[in-house]
Amino acid sequence: MTELPQNWIEKELGKFVTHKKGTKPDNLYREPHESYVPYIDIKAFEKHIIEQYTEKLTAKLTRQGNILVVWDGARAGLVGISPCEGAIGSTLVDIEPASESIDTKYLYHYLSSKYQYINSKPRGSGTPHVNPDLYWNMEIPLPPKNEQKRIVKKLDAIIPKVDEVNSRLERVPLILKRARQSILNQAITGELTKDWRKEHNITESWETTTFKSIATKLTDGSHNPPPKKVEGYPVISAKNIKNNQIVIDTVERYTDEEGFLKENKRTNIKYGDIILGIIGASIGNIAIYKLNQKVIAQRSIAIIDTNINNEYVYYYMSSPIYQNCLIDKTKGAAQGGVYLSELGSIEIQVPTMEEQEEIVKQVKKAFEKLDKIEEQYKKAKSYTDRITQSILHKAFTGNLVPQDPNDKPVEINEKQMEIKNKNKTITYEKLIHEVIKMKKNLIEIIEDYPNGIFPEDLFNKSKYSKTNYTDEDIIAFYKELSELMDSKLIEEKDSKHYYTVIKKG
Repeated sequence: MTELPQNWIEKELGKFVTHKKGTKPDNLYREPHESYVPYIDIKAFEKHIIEQYTEKLTAKLTRQGNILVVWDGARAGLVGISPCEGAIGSTLVDIEPASESIDTKYLYHYLSSKYQYINSKPRGSGTPHVNPDLYWNMEIPLPPKNEQKRIVKKLDAIIPKVDEVNSRLERVPLILKRARQSILNQAITGELTKDWRKEHNITESWETTTFKSIATKLTDGSHNPPPKKVEGYPVISAKNIKNNQIVIDTVERYTDEEGFLKENKRTNIKYGDIILGIIGASIGNIAIYKLNQKVIAQRSIAIIDTNINNEYVYYYMSSPIYQNCLIDKTKGAAQGGVYLSELGSIEIQVPTMEEQEEIVKQVKKAFEKLDKIEEQYKKAKSYTDRITQSILHKAFTGNLVPQDPNDKPVEINEKQMEIKNKNKTITYEKLIHEVIKMKKNLIEIIEDYPNGIFPEDLFNKSKYSKTNYTDEDIIAFYKELSELMDSKLIEEKDSKHYYTVIKKG
C-alpha cells in the first residue's frame, strides 16, 4: 500500500457517510406539480434530463450536489451528482458525507475513479448489484479539508479538458467509418476513377448485370454438416468473419477427411473466394478468404467466386449501396436470412477489367491512409486514458497539489455517525407516518382539479393510499366517495380519453 502523505488518514467509506437506497414510488407523473419533485434516475444525473415526477412528501429525497451511485444493473458502480433536489431512483443509492471534514466533490472524484473496479466485482448472478461489503469497507484516502478543496479545484480544471479531448477522439471511429463508406460508394459509381477515365480516354460505359451472371460459384455452407470432431478440417461459420478477415483460431467445429471430401465437392473454398454472412446478425459481414488452410463451411455463410476481379466485387459488396440491398432481400422475422436466389438477383455495375484494377488500387491507397489515421487515434486514445488514470492516482496519493503542514487532519467521530444514521431512519419512518395523516380528504383533492380527476388518481392521492393498503382502505375510500357523489360531486366522461372523471358539482 502507498504510504500516505503527512496529515492524511484512511477510513472505510461506511464510517463517514450516510447513505440510503432509492425506492420505486407508488405513483410517477409526466408533468410537474407544486407538490411533486423530480424523480432522479440515471438519465437525470448523467444527462440532466428529468422525465418523471413523484410526490415529495412520500419520497426518499436527495439534495442537489449529493453523490448518487448506480446500485443495480450493468452499470453498477457508476457515480454521478444529483442535479437538483428529488426522489432517489430505485436503482440508485444516495451518499452524503456525515462530517464537515469531507468535501463532497473530493469523495465524488475518488468514487468515480473506482468505477471499473467496483463494476468488475458485482454481487448477484442475474442482475448485477454493487457488492455492499466491498463498497462500504473500501478504504478512502482523506487529506485535510483544505487540501481536499485544492485537489478538487485542480481536478475540476484538468479533467474536463481531458474529457473534451476524449469526446473528440470518440468521434474519430465514426468519421473514419463514414469516410470508408464514402470511398466505397464513389468507387462503385465511377466517381472515384472519373479523372482516371479522362486521362486514359476511357469512353466505355459500365455494364449493369446481376451477381448470378458474373458468378462462377454462388453457394452456401452445409445445411447438414458432418459429425463434429475435436480436430481435423475447420468448419467455418459467420462467427469467423472478424474485421473483414477470416479468423480460424476461434473455430468451434471440425470434421474428418470423409466429412471434408463430401462437403468440399460443393463449396471448394479456395484462396481469393468471397465469404459473406447471410443469416441473422452476421448478414453483410464480408471477407476475402486469404488462407491456405482447407476448410468447409456452415450454412450461415455464402461462398462466391466470379469471372471478374474478386477484389472489385468485394469492395462493391462492402459498400453501403450493396449492404442496403442485402437488408432489403432479407427474409424471415426471427432470425432473418438471405436466399442464394436473392443474392444472385442483386444488380452490380461492372466497368472494364482495367478500370476494376484501378478502382481496387485507389481504394486500397485511400484505405491505407485511413488505417494510419486509425492507428494514430488508437495511440492517442490509449494515451488520454492513461493520462486520466495518472492524474487521479496523483490526486489520491498526495502528488497533485502541494501539502500544507498547517492543515489539520480530518477528524471523524464514528459514534456520532452511528447516531446520525439511526436518526435518519427514524426521521424517515416518522415522516411517512405524518404524511399519511397530512393527506387531504377527497373533496379537498378534487378542488385542486377543476377539470376533473380519474378515480384511480383520486385514490392514489388520498389518505387511503398507503404503501400496503388493504381491502378495508379501498372500501373506506369508496364509501366516502359515494357519500360525496350524492351531494357535492358529479361524474363526467372525458371527451379526449372517454374515461370517467370526477369533479365538483
